Order: sequence, then C-alpha cells, then structure tokens
Amino acid sequence: MFCKCTKYGIALPFLLASASCDMNSDLSPTNVLVIEVTGDEFNWNFRYPGLDGVLGTNDDQHSVQLLFLPENTEIVLKLTSSDYLYSFALPDLDLREVAVPGLTFDLQFRTKGDQTLQILGDQFCGFAHETLIGKIHVGIEGDYHY
Repeated sequence: MFCKCTKYGIALPFLLASASCDMNSDLSPTNVLVIEVTGDEFNWNFRYPGLDGVLGTNDDQHSVQLLFLPENTEIVLKLTSSDYLYSFALPDLDLREVAVPGLTFDLQFRTKGDQTLQILGDQFCGFAHETLIGKIHVGIEGDYHY
C-alpha cells in the first residue's frame, strides 16, 4: 500500500528550517570517504567509490540497505531522495538527518573498530516501511567490500 501523502508534504518548510546542514566541515577532502545515499521507493540506495577511490567514476559500487565501511575512517553520507521525504538515523551513533528530493544534506561521523550499525528510516507519511531498515558493517580494511 502506498502512502497517502504528497511527495513533498506540508512539512517541507519545517524540515528545511530544522535540518542540520553543516557547510563548514572540518574534515579535509583527502581523508574522507564520501558515500551517496538516496531514498527511493522506500529503500536506501548506496553509491560509493570502487577500487580507484573516486566517487562518480565507472567503477563505483552500489548496494541497497547494506553498506560495508572500513574502520577508523571519516565518513560523509550525502543524503537525498528521489521521491519522498525520509529520515535516516544511525541510533548507535545518535545521528539523524533528512533526505529531501532535490536537496543534499551531509551526515558525518568517524568509524571505529569492528561493529555493526543499524540504519533506521522513515518517510513522513505516517506508515512504517521495514525496507527502510538497513545495516552498516564496519570492519578492518581487508574486510571493506568494493
């Protein structure tokens, strides 16, 4: 069953006013792993650099609901949506951000040792979609999947 809300809803002005968009990051671009996260049809789609380490090239990797990250790495998740308003939360790190069509918001954190982080998501129409639940596996560099 589809949500009975509009794609952008009346909550958009509130979300834009309350979303944390830190444009003055202290992370230098050379030591950061940037990953694109797109909410689409009640799923989280991840796009991350392949073996060349550069996002936006032919060897980019894609996954849905599951992301593997190296430990001890600065991460920037670039959140957006292709269809609805979503929330993206990493409760283990006490982090939450919105995904809005046409806008990108950054969620930054540093991975630590070997761990599994739960991804909780929701769209703003009032129904829960279990497909917005995912996992991030953090492991040693050799366990990082390209």
